Amino acid sequence: MHPEGMVGAVRKVEAGAQQAGHAAVEMAVTERGTFFGYGDLVVDMRSFQRMRDACGVPVIFDGTHSVQRPGQGAEGASGGAREFIPALTLAAIAAGAQGLFLETHPDPDHAPSDGPNMLKLDTLDALVTRCVDIWARMHA
Repeated sequence: MHPEGMVGAVRKVEAGAQQAGHAAVEMAVTERGTFFGYGDLVVDMRSFQRMRDACGVPVIFDGTHSVQRPGQGAEGASGGAREFIPALTLAAIAAGAQGLFLETHPDPDHAPSDGPNMLKLDTLDALVTRCVDIWARMHA
């Protein structure tokens, strides 16, 4: 779905909240890439601003599912390219992502699911520290 296409989903959630009697609802939308001919998900860094402008809610970057390789793993399961998680995550913060979703595991190669696109747990702290630094520099 293109970034502006998320407006419909945001409005549905808002309408459902109003029907349920909630005056306001907090939500965010997620960018995790789209298919673009490589068999990979590809993230267009322009999407962060476009989605935020269109939807009026924070945009979260799903740094681990964005490197998923649907159908390219063992026996047709999803594969992944975890080596690209740090670069894409740092770029997403610089491009305007307002939060992160990162799946981690101590031993991703033995995780029950999504292992190929998981971040190794022992690398999380360093990546988050770099992201916070970039965020601070971008918003100083």
